[in-house]
Amino acid sequence: MCWSQNVSLILTGLGIVTTLYSYKYINILWAITIFYFTVMQIIHYLGYLVIDDCNNNLNKLLSYSNYIHISFQPAIYLLGIYGLFTTYNIINKNQLISLKYYIYLALVAGCFYLLRIIPIYHSLKKEGCLWCGNTCSFTGKQHINFSLPLRLEPYYFT
Repeated sequence: MCWSQNVSLILTGLGIVTTLYSYKYINILWAITIFYFTVMQIIHYLGYLVIDDCNNNLNKLLSYSNYIHISFQPAIYLLGIYGLFTTYNIINKNQLISLKYYIYLALVAGCFYLLRIIPIYHSLKKEGCLWCGNTCSFTGKQHINFSLPLRLEPYYFT
């Protein structure tokens, strides 16, 4: 979570230590998952440095970084669970195979989610914009909020 700049910094440090421990004593897939969520804390920490400054290029870059990171969170999370399950033999071989398919499905869904930041010309749209909005990370109630220009049409791509 990113309740504040200080919390994000503390969780970054904790994440780095946990990543190293996980890599050495648990499983590389679990360590990758912990590291992935540590990167999220780094993004949030940096985001607090430029929060609400919508003309700042770092703010815009971090808005896109947040979106891209969110796109693949489910797949990375499942990859970590897969690593834990294989390390500790919690589920059987058939269940592991099923979990692999869930990881692939989450990757495909993440790619479709990611595609919304790419404008695709839609000839049937005569007015308005297909890729509208401002890019900015701004103060939310308890979290960093961000907005991006996302493609709204054609719907069948996403």
